[in-house]
Amino acid sequence: MKMMRGVLCACGACGLWTAAAAETVQAPFTTSPRHALKTIMGRDYWTMLGFGPCTDPGFGSLPGVWNSPWNNASLTNLPVFRDCGVVRHASRLPPDAAGAVSTWRTVEEHCLPRSGQRQILTARAKPDRPMVFVFGAKRNVLAMAGEIDLDRGDWAAFKKANPNLVGVRAMCEWGNDLLLNITRTTNVVNQARRTELEGVWRQYARTNRYDRLALCRWYRDRKVALHYDDLDTFMAFRGMFHLDHVAAAWGATTLTAETTNTSGGDAEYRWDVSGFFVRGAARQFGLPWCWYEAGYFNGPAQDGRRLDNSVCHYRFVRGNARPEGGTSASAQRRCWYYAYVNGANAVESESWSSNFFTTNTPSGKAELSDRGRAFSAFHDFTAAHPDRGVTYAPVAILVPFAQGYTSHGGRAWGACPYQPGDYALDAVFFTIAPGWERAKGLRAGVQEGNLHNSRFAMMYDVLTPDSPQPKADFRRALFAYPAAILAGDYADETQFADVLADYEKAGGRLVRVTAAELPPLAKNTVGEIMAGRLAFPSVAAKLESLQKDLFPFTVSGNCQYGANRTAKGWWLWVFNNRGVRKFADTFESLDPACNTSVTATLKVGSVKKVTDLVSGRCISGDANSFTFDLPAGDLAIFEVAEKE
Repeated sequence: MKMMRGVLCACGACGLWTAAAAETVQAPFTTSPRHALKTIMGRDYWTMLGFGPCTDPGFGSLPGVWNSPWNNASLTNLPVFRDCGVVRHASRLPPDAAGAVSTWRTVEEHCLPRSGQRQILTARAKPDRPMVFVFGAKRNVLAMAGEIDLDRGDWAAFKKANPNLVGVRAMCEWGNDLLLNITRTTNVVNQARRTELEGVWRQYARTNRYDRLALCRWYRDRKVALHYDDLDTFMAFRGMFHLDHVAAAWGATTLTAETTNTSGGDAEYRWDVSGFFVRGAARQFGLPWCWYEAGYFNGPAQDGRRLDNSVCHYRFVRGNARPEGGTSASAQRRCWYYAYVNGANAVESESWSSNFFTTNTPSGKAELSDRGRAFSAFHDFTAAHPDRGVTYAPVAILVPFAQGYTSHGGRAWGACPYQPGDYALDAVFFTIAPGWERAKGLRAGVQEGNLHNSRFAMMYDVLTPDSPQPKADFRRALFAYPAAILAGDYADETQFADVLADYEKAGGRLVRVTAAELPPLAKNTVGEIMAGRLAFPSVAAKLESLQKDLFPFTVSGNCQYGANRTAKGWWLWVFNNRGVRKFADTFESLDPACNTSVTATLKVGSVKKVTDLVSGRCISGDANSFTFDLPAGDLAIFEVAEKE
């Protein structure tokens, strides 16, 4: 996305941020100017939604596209739809598989002829809102080999006519898509193109992390070529593989992380750890970043059958789409707020028109569903509380550039031999966000996962010290953190050893975690870590020491928490991720036995006033401490104003 580089948010002038000099490490309880929120079209946050009813006024001019249920002005005038940016999809399939050409020449040709997609290109709706474009054909395996014949003049004209085009989602779920395209090579019936593609796949060993990185580079280069070689609009969107730093180092202008619950077995999309990666990459490379919530759920039905791609759908029941399907309404809500307090520049919800609307009403008109009302309330919250400050993450976790760390941890790229450095990284991430017996818990319907209660604050960003980024830039990125944790196997640590030495000399606190301090590595180690049955006392002790010295609150209670530094003091955000019972084919139920009582104490400064911004309640306390109850599956965001 286009952004104004180096622009601080409004509270940046309040003195809470102290710029780190060339040889000075950032002080605790302050945040670096490097971490100030980036802006997109002048704002540091946007709600983004795919084009469709209510979000895109251009559809109103298309005869017969939307029938009478969508003619509901009370919906289109809601702030969530009126003010959102729009993601437009061109969903036509690639040209003939038997031909030599791999992509359509013009923007219009990528759009389905009779779906309204072509007409909407010229609607010019919402010129003051950001627009993102997605070419579905360019994700297909048929685009991976063959001639690229593009009308660059047409692309230039399209960009000129749409100055609010802030990015093109060029790499969609790109780590996942790459593997899918390898398995779909048989769809390329043109023998020359198929031979070309098979030759590419043979060059790289899927069980070698450096080969996998090289394959990703080939894929990135192909994607750039398919998208007019236009790096100004080159957005990277990833799913299971945390490739944010890789995309940023290779020219992406915006990073997007997807959260879903579609992994299988004991694997899990760990949304909290995902946030460490995408925000860390955005800060290391100076980019905006976005959060994409996909409410799909792969898991057991109440009768034990496995349902894949279960999703909440109010408008009709088809396959595994049903009102009671998908991730829980609670998980969706927590996901949106979690993204906002963690600094995302945009939040987008997938399949929103399916689960935000219901048409089974006496009036016959489309109306907001429960989930739609929750998302509308979330959008209103972001508008009412735009001064969220800067997410406070004083500790950088250093991870190898070629790690290919997955959403569920374990082997690099999900396929490489498990090495001692991989083990050390898992020990760090699973101590912060503990594992659990996912398969067993899902079968019993007693836990949903994805976000995790923890005794440790969510105060971490991931950086890659061995990326191709200029060393001086990495140095500046690292010096913005009072402390750093080094783990993982690196091809050449001498590449950044001098930066780490200077960092320590300048007052940075460098903590090393190695497999030597962990229980012996065994065949079942990864499974034991994911199930939460393997503890790492030495790692926990190091994290406790860092938190004692660097986090501004002490927090007791079974919850997940973090903090933002603001102009008034702090936001302390607290989530209770326990007690949500959900099968792939049932509505959620909340277990009151998992309600929790939380006590928070500000360790630095003095509290003037505490307000729960979500409920609007003022919270009373004793001196710098306050106690509150948090129901299962719920969240609170406390504005803690400090005395001057």
